Amino acid sequence: NKIKCNYRIYSYRLELEEGKIYNNMGLHAVNTDDGMKYGEGVIYNNKVYDFNKNSKSLGLVEPQIKHGAFKRSKVDVFLDPDSDQLVQMEVNGKWGCFSLYTGRIIIEPTWDYMDDFDGTYTRVISDSENTMHLNDKMELPLPEGKHGVIDRCNNIVISPVYDKLIFFDDQYFMVIKNGKKGLLNRQNEVIIPLIYEEMGAISINSEDLFFIVSKDKKKGVINGQNEMVIPLIYDDIKRISYKIAKSCKEHYFIVSKDKKKGLINLQNEVIIPIQWDEFFTYNEDGESDM
Repeated sequence: NKIKCNYRIYSYRLELEEGKIYNNMGLHAVNTDDGMKYGEGVIYNNKVYDFNKNSKSLGLVEPQIKHGAFKRSKVDVFLDPDSDQLVQMEVNGKWGCFSLYTGRIIIEPTWDYMDDFDGTYTRVISDSENTMHLNDKMELPLPEGKHGVIDRCNNIVISPVYDKLIFFDDQYFMVIKNGKKGLLNRQNEVIIPLIYEEMGAISINSEDLFFIVSKDKKKGVINGQNEMVIPLIYDDIKRISYKIAKSCKEHYFIVSKDKKKGLINLQNEVIIPIQWDEFFTYNEDGESDM
């Protein structure tokens, strides 16, 4: 009983540039006379095989590169041999994944959508009224539905009840529900309640986590414990750009209030009075954030 499926692989590819070889992540696709298409496979005895239409033969899926394919021995060199590489697949509009090394189906195709695994977790979508299929133009628009998170054993980490979900890393997930944003950890605990209209990360690590947030059309800054660091009193807040910030010893923000701009630090201390019509910053090399 063979069941057709589509699959895509995030695998290493080789690119030659200025005499150097780089290892980059690339999207697996098959080059056909009709253009680039996603891989077409066959499920047989609970394993996924690549189907060769010309020879009518089946074989375990191989990651592709620009001018050929890796041998499986080389795959083990570039991909972590101690961690099974899981590959997305779509069967009749439902998504699951299989092992690149063995072809064995790891998660049955039951989700309306499923991201690739970039580490321990991946995003899934359920309760979608429209199904999503890989198309010939390498496009993969997400269906509307409820977003959640599962682990590599299909255990639910974050229940699929959110309108949108964004990964920061394996520790935190920004979620959106009814137009409000908040932050969860991988234990599904609410770190920042879903009360903010906008929420943008400044620094993402366990020791230095801050967000520019907006509520009732006013902006401020909170830390990872939802403590207000800069009060919600400004019309706009922008952290100075990375190329400027990397030469500074602390965080600085260009703030706007009553159509005037100035500069403050993370302690909400005014560095440059909020009295200017326009404001630009430069680093010691003369690079600007303009």
